[in-house]
Amino acid sequence: MPSKEASGDLSMHPRRTKADAIPPLKAVLGRCMEIKDRQRGGSRDTTGKEMFHPSGLQQHLIKGYLTRTFWYQHYNYLPPIEGPRCCSELVVSFHYVGPVPPLSSPAMRCVFRYQPALPETRLKETREACKNGDPK
Repeated sequence: MPSKEASGDLSMHPRRTKADAIPPLKAVLGRCMEIKDRQRGGSRDTTGKEMFHPSGLQQHLIKGYLTRTFWYQHYNYLPPIEGPRCCSELVVSFHYVGPVPPLSSPAMRCVFRYQPALPETRLKETREACKNGDPK
């Protein structure tokens, strides 16, 4: 959480709420990095594909889904990659998505090759579910 100095003294601004006074964490961290003279950079894998995604899978997989005026188009350090080749095989996260959509998406099962070791019982359940067409 930012310091009192960073978020401003609320008693001086009676109409401001606490939420208004506290800058977003990324902005505070970004400012701190600037003060420490650190360079910004992207978070892509060695092939140049993105590993962290601020929206759901469809917003990245469908080319043109996000408008050119969408904040992400301007905020990203490197130009966003759209379409089926947008995502790293080592995706870390899709933000603002519940647990079911990524797991039930055929693209998530086909596009990404990385599969960490699972207990044998879980592997058997997954194989059976795939045979039956159930997107477990």
